[in-house]
Amino acid sequence: MKKIIRFAAVLFVFITVLSVVACNERDVWKDATYTENTELGEGKTQITVVVEAQGKSVTLTVNTDKDNLGEALLELGLINDPSFFDTVNGMRLDWNEDKAYWGFYKNGEYMTVGADEAPLAGVEQYELVYTKG
Repeated sequence: MKKIIRFAAVLFVFITVLSVVACNERDVWKDATYTENTELGEGKTQITVVVEAQGKSVTLTVNTDKDNLGEALLELGLINDPSFFDTVNGMRLDWNEDKAYWGFYKNGEYMTVGADEAPLAGVEQYELVYTKG
C-alpha cells in the first residue's frame, strides 16, 4: 500500500510540474503577422516557407526576384535579419530567455548555411521551426 501511495505522490508531483512548465510557455503566435496560409510578394521565383511553432504552422507562398532566401524574407518583413534571425513572421524567440531558436530546413533537411546563403531556384520548400535547445 505504501508503494502505491508513494507512486501516486510522485505521479502527482510530475504532472503538476509538467502543467506549470506548459502553462508558463509564452504563446509566440499571439505576435504572428500571418496566422493563415498566405501568398506574398511579386517576382518570377516562387518558393514555399512553412513556419512551425508550438504545434501550429502556416504556409507562406513567396514570390520574389531576390537571389537568396534571406533577402526575399527580409524584403517581405518575414525575418528581422537575413544572416541571423530571431524573429520569423512577427514571432520573436530569445535563446537567452528560454533556449529557443528558429531551426532552418530545406525540404525537410537541416540547413548548414544561413538564409542569406541559401540561393533560390524556385519550387523549394523551406521550413522555419521553433526549436528549444
